[in-house]
Amino acid sequence: MKRRNIPRARQLRVEATEAEARLWLHLRNRMLGGFKFRRQFHVGPYIADFLCAERKLIVELDGSQHADNPADERRTRFLEARGYRVIRFWNPDVLSNTEGVLEMILIELRKAPHPSRRRVAAVGRVRGSRTLSPHRRPVPQRLQPVEQRLRKDEERARRTRDPVALHTDTSACYIAIQRRSPA
Repeated sequence: MKRRNIPRARQLRVEATEAEARLWLHLRNRMLGGFKFRRQFHVGPYIADFLCAERKLIVELDGSQHADNPADERRTRFLEARGYRVIRFWNPDVLSNTEGVLEMILIELRKAPHPSRRRVAAVGRVRGSRTLSPHRRPVPQRLQPVEQRLRKDEERARRTRDPVALHTDTSACYIAIQRRSPA
């Protein structure tokens, strides 16, 4: 990290938005699935809102000024070219549906990280390609309300007799699997 960027990262930590402060309450001290996050962390010339280095996952929170922003697309391409996965959420989603955002982050954390840069190059991806990964969009998607997802989980649990219980509190969001013996 370049020394001249350190004051900027510190300033961003102090001047966190309400959404960043709320999400940080749930990500700090390995409170989400035991994964360590850093906030306002330098990756190349950029400062990532939240970074889990272990899983090479970057979580970005966007306000309305980020809609269809070409700079965000360049930033995402830069980060993905270095093996990071980038997921984005709108600030209002973090504030109104924190549990849903945490659930989506936990799902991404449990996926395998991107292959290394050497492996990506070996399978023929052109470095500096201007195309985005087909499963990623630079603009965050609106989240499905938690209640709808919970209903789907409950329906799946009844069908499979292997319910997934979502437990949330003010300090963490985690998924616990409960095993039932067949009736």
